[in-house]
Amino acid sequence: MGEIILLSSRHQHANGPKGCHSAWTRPRKTTLSDKTRALLIYGSVALAAVLPFLVVLGNGFLEFDDGSVILEQAFLREPGGIWQCLWPFPFREEPLLLRDVTYWLSFQLHGEWAPGFAAVDLVLHAGTALAVLGLGRRVFSRWERLTPSGAEAAALAGALLFALHPIHVESVAWLSARKDVLSGVFYLCAACKWLDYLGASEPAARRRAYLWTGVLYLGALGSKSGTVSFPLILVAADFLLGPRRSLKERVLAVLPYVILTAAYVKGYTWLLGSFDAVQGTSVLERHPEPVWRTLPLTNAAVVEQYLARMVLPLDQRLFAAQPYRHELTPAVIRALVVCSLVTGGAAWIGWRQRPLGFLFAWIPLALAPYLNIVATGILYAERYTYLASVGVCLLLGVAGVLICSRLSRITGRVPRRLVLGIALGLIAVPASLRCSQLARAFHDDGTLWTLVLESEPDNYIGLGNLANYYGQDLDPLPPPDEGIPADYGTRVARVRDGARAEALNRRVFELRPTQRNARRFGRLLERLGRLDEALAMFKKAVGPKPGDPRAWFAVARIYTKRSARNGHRPLAPGGEPEYVLALRIYDYAQLTWPTQAMKPCLYRARTLEFVGRNEEAIAAFEEYLSRYADRPDGQVAAAAARKALVRLQGN
Repeated sequence: MGEIILLSSRHQHANGPKGCHSAWTRPRKTTLSDKTRALLIYGSVALAAVLPFLVVLGNGFLEFDDGSVILEQAFLREPGGIWQCLWPFPFREEPLLLRDVTYWLSFQLHGEWAPGFAAVDLVLHAGTALAVLGLGRRVFSRWERLTPSGAEAAALAGALLFALHPIHVESVAWLSARKDVLSGVFYLCAACKWLDYLGASEPAARRRAYLWTGVLYLGALGSKSGTVSFPLILVAADFLLGPRRSLKERVLAVLPYVILTAAYVKGYTWLLGSFDAVQGTSVLERHPEPVWRTLPLTNAAVVEQYLARMVLPLDQRLFAAQPYRHELTPAVIRALVVCSLVTGGAAWIGWRQRPLGFLFAWIPLALAPYLNIVATGILYAERYTYLASVGVCLLLGVAGVLICSRLSRITGRVPRRLVLGIALGLIAVPASLRCSQLARAFHDDGTLWTLVLESEPDNYIGLGNLANYYGQDLDPLPPPDEGIPADYGTRVARVRDGARAEALNRRVFELRPTQRNARRFGRLLERLGRLDEALAMFKKAVGPKPGDPRAWFAVARIYTKRSARNGHRPLAPGGEPEYVLALRIYDYAQLTWPTQAMKPCLYRARTLEFVGRNEEAIAAFEEYLSRYADRPDGQVAAAAARKALVRLQGN
């Protein structure tokens, strides 16, 4: 976690640079042993990281990603599932191997118990805060303006600010965001070891530090893909904090990490592309035109928001939504000016004071993977600043030390440590209360998204997820191995609040008329029994050919239900029952998306069973089992198909 080197007062007086603030090295009347001081320092940082977030131990799982990332991954519950954690096949939406291992360990220890998952996240956040402490000690010890005890005070202040920063609530309180706190530990420890490598004089110590940097970086990559910015941090540290050496030596030192990062990016994107091919969807979307204008304007506005939230956390907003910027509005012009001034000021300070320049450089370098350079559909998320805020917190920490030193000099008799302690206490109390307030919102989906919409009424993320919460089916259909229920075509779901869910979905579709939102709105209308309206919405979700396969499946499902509701009478054009159109859609899907033909093949067999064409249904189920019975991701469906086959043959 980055150890702290504790020096005695006599050693500090002997080695402190001339002109340093002498109060930081004033002999203490009562001395503490090095071990006691270390325990107090480490303990204060760890408690600051844990205590404000203890309320998360009473929270539960959210529908928002906790289901798809944790609860619905069957291999995480199996004793042998660790091998599937390490081997990302069949393809997963987020193949983060080390993160999945920690989820697997949680399931093996305590099963589906949300407080156990939350406790691990608290420990990881505390570990990251301790790593910030270690990084700050290494950086500030290279700044001649600070004595060793002054550097220790600045690092401690920065670590405490990081531990208590309200911008980290999403990363700590949201169980699906474990990748943030887990990767933070590895990323910062790797940075600490790199600084040890740059400062080591013995060849053996340099080799050990270099190898540990690589091992820890691998851990960060296995925890979160956004850690690919690490080679940029290495280059900045080498040029700003490292010893004088040739450009060739610098390049050769960082080259293995560049190659490792390039291989990781290639493999990770291939896995994502393979998952998209199987699912028929993609996390990528097109930038609004013109890209050359949208990209800088959008990112300038987003970066300004990040800087404002990190430096002055007065208005933290969970899951805030930021739109694309296309025009030079006053807000965008202000963002461009702010970003330009900050960049110029950081470059000037970095030229004069290299340790501070490294911390300033840390912020954009750690933030770079999360900017909307590639259109991912997520323009802004406060949890993306988890690593970038390290630079901000350490800069604020050293600024606080220098300011408190000046204030103590003005007052004359007040010890500077006391001034710094009072200042940190005044910050810690409101910050802790704010962290607890926001963390408590993660108790359930309704509480969370209601809070989000209070500060941002048109937040499409909050609107959509609150709509899902109110539209949740309280009496879900039986599992597929029990067959299709008799009221399949006429059933109306019992939801929490259908009228409110419909109003929220309608507002989401007005704000963002995307295929995904149309499909989600249609699904609600279908559960409410309004099949005609649901069909119209699913047709909007299909889009241009070949279309969205999930929307096609939904259209086919509605055709089957409408056919069942009307006794299979000829309702389709040409005098055919509508379930015949459903069968044609499944045939179309198998031809159009062969990599995911398993699902339409099964749906086709179930439709034939439902309409009473038993011989054709038997043949369809046998075909499905012959093709897909051995697939690891289809074991549950295969078991259901076998039961259906037995049931049909018995009839």
